Amino acid sequence: KMAMENSTLSNANPTRGQDWDKPLHDFQSNDFGDINRMTANRQSFQDKYIDIENQPTANIHGTIHDGNHDTAHPIETIQIDRDFNALTEECGPELRQTCNPESVEEWASAEKTPSTFNRYQRLLVGLLLLCMVGLAIGLSVVLFQQKKQGMVKISDDPTVPQMPIEENRATSGDKTSTPAFSFSSDEISLEPTVSPPVPIKTPIPTIFQSSKPTPSPTRVVSIRYKQIKSRVVNISGAESLKQTADTPQLKALGWLADKDPSQINPFDENLPVRYALTVLYFSLQGDGWKTDTNWIVTPDCCNWIGVTCESVNDMGIERQAITELNLSKNNLVGSIPKEIFGTLKFLKDLSLHTNSISGALPENIGLRESIQTLQLYSNNISGTIPASIGNMKGLVKVYMDKNKLSGTIPPQIGNLALLEDLHLYDNSLVGDLPTELGLLSNVWRLWLSGNKIGGEIPPQIGNMESLDSLYLDDNNMYGAIPAALSNAIMLKDLRLDQNSFYGEIPKEFGNLKNLNILYLQNNFFVGPVPSWFGSSTRLQYINLSKNQFDGNLPSKISNPELLDLSENNLEGNIPNEWENQNDLRALFLQGNRLSGSIPNGLQNLPNLKELHLYGNNFNVEKGLCSW
Repeated sequence: KMAMENSTLSNANPTRGQDWDKPLHDFQSNDFGDINRMTANRQSFQDKYIDIENQPTANIHGTIHDGNHDTAHPIETIQIDRDFNALTEECGPELRQTCNPESVEEWASAEKTPSTFNRYQRLLVGLLLLCMVGLAIGLSVVLFQQKKQGMVKISDDPTVPQMPIEENRATSGDKTSTPAFSFSSDEISLEPTVSPPVPIKTPIPTIFQSSKPTPSPTRVVSIRYKQIKSRVVNISGAESLKQTADTPQLKALGWLADKDPSQINPFDENLPVRYALTVLYFSLQGDGWKTDTNWIVTPDCCNWIGVTCESVNDMGIERQAITELNLSKNNLVGSIPKEIFGTLKFLKDLSLHTNSISGALPENIGLRESIQTLQLYSNNISGTIPASIGNMKGLVKVYMDKNKLSGTIPPQIGNLALLEDLHLYDNSLVGDLPTELGLLSNVWRLWLSGNKIGGEIPPQIGNMESLDSLYLDDNNMYGAIPAALSNAIMLKDLRLDQNSFYGEIPKEFGNLKNLNILYLQNNFFVGPVPSWFGSSTRLQYINLSKNQFDGNLPSKISNPELLDLSENNLEGNIPNEWENQNDLRALFLQGNRLSGSIPNGLQNLPNLKELHLYGNNFNVEKGLCSW
């Protein structure tokens, strides 16, 4: 629609229903006068504008000249609708004398006479449309560039996401911020105007994708939500509770505020514990567990599967507290949240073994001095063992084998005076063994095999007076076995195979009266087979294969079930005394320099199942074939 106020058109006297009834696109240049001399001039941008539906508002100035006179009439307002089907004029006092419409409504409804565009008007409309497209593209580019330069602060609340803005975009009430364009009879030009930035309260969308992550929709923050957040922010930290973060902590906070069936009081002393369990659920993808009975469904978390509560004395007050958390073999996927160690202060047993847990151990693991059993084996836990583990003074059993732990064994582990089991085998640990291990007088199983530990065996290991089994096999260790190791008189199982140890086996090992298993294969040991083997009555499994032992076989040997002396440099005969080894099940002597005849009595050993003698210089008799 087009309206002209306070305008005069001299010598223009069209009859109603003839020319004034025509659609805008049917007007000829001589019907309405020439439209010319409309040029861009920023100082003249006052209240004149063109309003095109569904397009940004633009300022325009110019004049309409009558075809027969030089009288110029200022254009106040021109509005063009999208279908160009109607024309309505609100006649001013002077113009009303010429066209004399009875009413705007009657005139607007008058019959329209079809006409065709002339070439000039087609060009003008085409250029106008082209100008509109260019205006839209130009605006989008400007807004995109301004969007990358800053953010607008929507709220002082750090949990509310801050939205990007276009600094030079004004509010809808500011008419000086919109791009202006001007046109004349033979050209159209576009010039964007720039106005000072005006603060806005709502973000202005753009058609371009921001290079920054799209923030999560801002939730309606209730008083309860704020109260709970004030309690748990010191447990998790503000970073993990930001509205823009997609974290288990934020999910747990939202669940407590909106969906918790217990609707626990935000200031209840049990809120941190309930929050920690909920974080664990979301962190380890609880919706995919094999069994998640009652988790985040029932009000009492002591009824959640795997959670055990007992009555404890908390500063003179008897109350129920979580003492055991057992979710082993339950398809747990994700990382262990630090909130568990920060809140469950009465937890004694944490069993999360045989799952798919990944990530590093939380640094605050040392906060839980109450934990006695830590079972995290058979997972994909990576990273180093936190030094804070030395603060867990209540630890008795540590099972973290079959993971991807790296780094060194922290010396602080020597502070665990109550420790009995330390299982760290099948990881990627490196470095030397800390001498502080010698302080662990209660440890009876030290299993460190299958790592990349280097260096020598610290003599202080011999101070571990309760040591029952020592597994250092399949590492990168070297050097001689310290004689001080024989001070661990309770030692029953010693496995040092698949390393680079050398030298002779210390004769002091004869004092290890409880020794039952001795595995030294795949090293560089030399010297004769120890004679004290004959006095070690409990020694049943001996493997000295693939070393450089030499000399003759000892005539006396304990009554072993397994004796493997293969692939050494041994020589001489098999002693006839070995015909009395009634418990012997397997004898491996291949790959040596043994000679002579094979004792016939060996065929009479009642339990012998395997006998390997090839690769020697024996005189084989026909009678041997009867075996």
